[in-house]
Amino acid sequence: MLKVLVIGAQPIVRDAWGRLVAQLEEGAAWLDAEDAATGAALLAGPDEVALVIVEVRAQSDVTAVIEPLRAARPACPLLAVAAEDDAALARAALGAGARGFVSTRAPLPVLRE
Repeated sequence: MLKVLVIGAQPIVRDAWGRLVAQLEEGAAWLDAEDAATGAALLAGPDEVALVIVEVRAQSDVTAVIEPLRAARPACPLLAVAAEDDAALARAALGAGARGFVSTRAPLPVLRE
């Protein structure tokens, strides 16, 4: 069973990402955390998380958000998501260790890729 960790400040956004994952992958489950520190603690725990989806908001805090997650479980793929389609933010997220970046404005088929 696919297990995904969704990290974001707003509960409704975390829930929406979790439900989207469940729609895309039958039997998928999700954990959620409101911040990177809580997410890193979950990653360090016994759950076998296959993917982390983390909301990033500003270039200035990308490293602070992504680094604790990479340190907790370096091999786990991390997808950074943002409300804006910002190339500089995407470069910062990828440079900090995210394996992908997607804007929440992207159509659903992009997320399936």
